Amino acid sequence: TVAAATPIVFDSLQSTLECDGLSLGRGTWAEAYRRSAPGTRRRQALKMLCTLGIVTEKELADDLTVISDEHIEECVSIAMLMLEKWPPSHGLPPVHQAKEFFQAQLEAMYRDKVPSPCHG
Repeated sequence: TVAAATPIVFDSLQSTLECDGLSLGRGTWAEAYRRSAPGTRRRQALKMLCTLGIVTEKELADDLTVISDEHIEECVSIAMLMLEKWPPSHGLPPVHQAKEFFQAQLEAMYRDKVPSPCHG
């Protein structure tokens, strides 16, 4: 049964190598990263979220991480804006500034979703 264990180890290693050295479990963030095609803006956006720690190593590695597709799309759309503001060709953005930008954009998205209170 050593032979049975070998493919699992290989698949895990292959998965890590194919995903830019990130340790990916089977949770929602990891699956979103795996589904993104290498070299695409979506992959760059997801990588930026991971590199900045907005999506944590634990969230990527944990098999039990469950996030709604809607939230993932919101985060990716913000990361796309971040890629415009801080192109990867210029290196990693300032972490604190990038996280503040992300948080402000996310808060604005949720603020826009909440209906205004009725005034009578």
